[in-house]
Amino acid sequence: MVFVRRKEKMSKFQRRHYELLAEVMAYSSADDEVINQMVKMLSRDNYRFNETRFRNAIYTYGVQHGI
Repeated sequence: MVFVRRKEKMSKFQRRHYELLAEVMAYSSADDEVINQMVKMLSRDNYRFNETRFRNAIYTYGVQHGI
């Protein structure tokens, strides 16, 4: 068996971290600039980061909790 090492670096965050960050963004009523900067940082960390999914999660947490 041969293992091939990926060239991509490992992400610092896991799905649970992204979900928690989205929740924090919603609870803190983060403005667009803060969210845009967070999106940039997370995009650099993980090439598979889905900006639309993240922004939808922020909106969903806000709606669910009346924020």
